[in-house]
Amino acid sequence: MSHTSFDFSKKSSSSNTIKLGDGKEHTIDNINNSTRPIYVAPPFISSYTRYQNVNNDKDLQTDVTLYFLDEINEWFKTCPRFRKLKKYKKDFDGKNGFEIMHKILKIAVRRGYTNWYDMIDEYNHVKRWIHRKLTEA
Repeated sequence: MSHTSFDFSKKSSSSNTIKLGDGKEHTIDNINNSTRPIYVAPPFISSYTRYQNVNNDKDLQTDVTLYFLDEINEWFKTCPRFRKLKKYKKDFDGKNGFEIMHKILKIAVRRGYTNWYDMIDEYNHVKRWIHRKLTEA
């Protein structure tokens, strides 16, 4: 981009013309109406919104864990894939059932497969995940 310098000391005979650094005479009207690039300032962001991480909500985790704990007991009765894993039913019925289910779901969240607040919406995905974890055990 070439820079144009104004030489105001070199005025031509007409009062409406100015000699610029390129050696040509320009009228003042042409200088004001010339097409020059307009630089727009970047937008000013006045506020920053910070959202709460819902995955850290212990009440939500407890509710989702209890929901899937009830569901797995139904799956052991009705789902053919889970009937084969009926040997694990006593683990989920006992005192440690909540902790086992919570660990399985927590692994799914940590690995990025889903979020705590999306698990009920992604019911089939979570069901497959639980089945896979039980077959690996």
